[in-house]
Amino acid sequence: MKSQLPIEAPQAPVQPEQDAANIPLDDDLLAEIFRRFDNVASLIRCLQVCKRFYHVISSILRTEPFFLGFYHVPNSTSPRPRRLPQYIHTEPHFTNPNLNLVYLNSKRSNMYSILETRSSQVLLQKMVHGPDLHFVLASPFRRSSETIELPPRLFDARIHRLIVCSYVPWTQQPNEEYKVVVVFSDRPSGALFTVMGFSSLAHKWTSVSHNQNGRITFPKRAGYQEGLEPTVFASRMVYKLQNGDYILAVDPSTLLLSKIDLPVTDRSLLCYGNHFLGRTEEDNLCFFLMRKMDLFMWVYRVNNNVGGWFLHEIVDLNGLMDPHAMGEVATMRFSANMLDQLKGFRLVTLNGFGEGSGVLILVMADWVISYNIKSKRLERLWYSHDWATRVQAVYAYEMVWPPAPMLPLGGQQSA
Repeated sequence: MKSQLPIEAPQAPVQPEQDAANIPLDDDLLAEIFRRFDNVASLIRCLQVCKRFYHVISSILRTEPFFLGFYHVPNSTSPRPRRLPQYIHTEPHFTNPNLNLVYLNSKRSNMYSILETRSSQVLLQKMVHGPDLHFVLASPFRRSSETIELPPRLFDARIHRLIVCSYVPWTQQPNEEYKVVVVFSDRPSGALFTVMGFSSLAHKWTSVSHNQNGRITFPKRAGYQEGLEPTVFASRMVYKLQNGDYILAVDPSTLLLSKIDLPVTDRSLLCYGNHFLGRTEEDNLCFFLMRKMDLFMWVYRVNNNVGGWFLHEIVDLNGLMDPHAMGEVATMRFSANMLDQLKGFRLVTLNGFGEGSGVLILVMADWVISYNIKSKRLERLWYSHDWATRVQAVYAYEMVWPPAPMLPLGGQQSA
């Protein structure tokens, strides 16, 4: 016989059956679990299991970096050091676009010059008084930074000229290590080179000297410091375009220098902004050249310890101007040839590259455009409304998502 409930007694509403994956969980559920541990050892063990589970999920969801945005340094004729570069967010699906570097400002100095970005890190130079160099390695996502000072009596800004300043992620966790590679020469002749390398594990600098015959000049490119254009890290080597004459290669492990000839024998084909270095998905060095709106791409491959350039492809960017992705830019006429501006064409330049995502960054009439070398797709990213300055130096920012656990830059886990 069924039991009768009094009319005054409220009856619980009938709850529909829910899938186990869709059951709502309390936000403090994990904290409640931690409170039930009676000793520290059990708590640490649970944290280790959570960390391992996080690594497993991260490796399944995504393993390659994707392009989040870029840091923009406008062209300026002022000789004074620039303030922090502006971060431009271009990924609408990223829930935390605030990756600016304002947190680096201090009472001592808020003048920084960005050198390059790689593997979600930003290498900057702190502009302070004195002949020494002060590097700052910043992690915008973690809102942290680490100051790396050069040893005294090794570099003097009054007599030396910087050529390469590169951040290199060398090894992964658990023994995570990064290197900072610096190359400089003497100002009078440019024939005496010094290569220095900093290891985060050893926490010290090592140096090697090189002698080069002949006078070498280092012209200044607009938007960058004198001689400090971005580098490319491919095949465990650091590469940098040098004077439009050759590619300088640096081995971060041995600090040895080498030279690679350009794939273009006719130097008259090279002009400001129409060539750039990149990296392929197979971790090979590549070279881009723009002729009008044709993008040439060469790939450098090594067979039997002998390297050579191979023409990979030629792409007409005019055929990729999709009005839905490019908007009003698709109706404009562009050319990488400066003389074509007299005919009504607007200048297009190559200004940056994202090594992880394979994104080549172009500037078309103050529009920043991305070209994905894998999908062959152009996309309009950002427009500069500042008519007084032109978009020049662009530093791509990439990150693996989900990000790695929050560790300091030195690689040691925080409490």
